[in-house]
Amino acid sequence: MWTISWLQLKHSWRQWLATIPVFVTVGLILGFCLTGIVNVAQSQQVDLYGPNTPLPIFIMPVFFGGITMVIVIKGIVHQLLDQFKTDYRMLAILGATINALAAILGI
Repeated sequence: MWTISWLQLKHSWRQWLATIPVFVTVGLILGFCLTGIVNVAQSQQVDLYGPNTPLPIFIMPVFFGGITMVIVIKGIVHQLLDQFKTDYRMLAILGATINALAAILGI
């Protein structure tokens, strides 16, 4: 199963490579915002409940970015799977079971 998954990845590496900028951008934004929230929360010099709290600067991108991230990543994965449907149909014709196809997709 690992061999088939590796060969499928070698066959379609360009499509997967095109998705890396999206995943890196999402990771950087969420990582920056979550690190900011933790650092502000651990700081004793900032009043987190006062009128001048900096938490909305970090919370808003995480909230709206999280919603956008789910929608964008769902769309990208759906588009990739649509591109690979012919490959998966070919594997099904060649005798792959549903569990085998699910394992290939999961890997």
